[in-house]
Amino acid sequence: MLSFGLDVPRDTGMRGLSHWQSPRTLWLSRVPGELSRADWSEVAALAGLREPRIHRGALGSLVSAPPLPAVEHLELRKPTGNEDLSGLRTVLPNLRTVKFVLNSDTGTAPEQLTRQLPGEHTTTKNHNVL
Repeated sequence: MLSFGLDVPRDTGMRGLSHWQSPRTLWLSRVPGELSRADWSEVAALAGLREPRIHRGALGSLVSAPPLPAVEHLELRKPTGNEDLSGLRTVLPNLRTVKFVLNSDTGTAPEQLTRQLPGEHTTTKNHNVL
C-alpha cells in the first residue's frame, strides 16, 4: 500500500508514481488542493492498483481522471453526502464494491451517494478517541 497525506503531493504532485508497479492499494488522504489530470494519469499507470482509498478532499478531482479499469474496490473516507459521484461510473468501469468510511457521528452512507455508484456497498465508522 502507498499512502499520501497532506504534504506529500504538494510540490511534485504524483509525478513518478507510475514507476511503482506492485501497489494494489493507494491511500489518498487529505491532499492539498485538487489533483490534476496528470496526477491521475500517474495513478492510472499503476498496473496492480485494485483499491484506491480516497478522502473526500481528493474526491472532487477523481472525475477528471482517465479510466481506471483495474480498480474493483473503492473506499471513500469521510464523505459529506453532497458529493457528485455520477462521473465515477466511466472512471471506474469495473467497480464491484464501495466501502464508505464515515465519522462516528454520521448515520449510514447517504442514499444520494450509494445510488450513484454500482456494486455492493458497505459502511464502517471511525471512532476517534482522545
